[in-house]
Amino acid sequence: MRNIITIGLLIGCVLFGKAQNVADKWLKAVSAQQGIAIEWQERPTSFAKKGIKSFVGYYKGDFVASLSVGKSVSGNFNYQGTSYEISDSKGQLVFYKNEQGVCGNQDKEPHKHSAFARPVLAAEEAQPKIANTQVLRVYRLAMHIPYSTFSRYYFDSKIEKVKTFWADTEAFLNEMYLRDLGVRFEVVNDERLIIKDATKETFASSRNASYVKDNSTIVINSLIGENSYDVGISLV
Repeated sequence: MRNIITIGLLIGCVLFGKAQNVADKWLKAVSAQQGIAIEWQERPTSFAKKGIKSFVGYYKGDFVASLSVGKSVSGNFNYQGTSYEISDSKGQLVFYKNEQGVCGNQDKEPHKHSAFARPVLAAEEAQPKIANTQVLRVYRLAMHIPYSTFSRYYFDSKIEKVKTFWADTEAFLNEMYLRDLGVRFEVVNDERLIIKDATKETFASSRNASYVKDNSTIVINSLIGENSYDVGISLV
């Protein structure tokens, strides 16, 4: 039994080392593509046990990037007015320039966390030091992926791409809101939120933003139940 346990530990170490090497490869590739020395720091997410490693990137104290690496790659880069969504295709990084921006208010400059731009151990992050409040609020975030979104180029109808996107979104949001506001998001890992069949489409790409906003709660409730999440969003 002892030998079996020892062998199991060795296999685990080898797999962990391989996963870290793969992650390091992608992190270096993002830094090289953007031409700046990004300081990457690993962050825990609810997808870590699924083999997805998540990182946030700082440059001169500015939060400029996030990247999650599993069976696929998903991330974003935002610096000096330039914003990209990051994915992978055939073993290469792909940068999709974000031309549309986001709804709501958005800082023109990168989000600053200068006082906190330092490597952090996952165990330390599990009990974060919150700057402005002693209360930690945790919200389960349901991210609904209609077929029109799932089948497009960014996800390419691949479940693993959605999972790494979910992990990256969780890492990004928590880097923005956890320390300052005491708000932590945990993305709901439920494949029922992903519409894989065109005949079961929820929001066609022709639907406008008002229609999606008015009907998202109804759709998400029908997919996973109203008690399975706290906050929801549909990506169209």
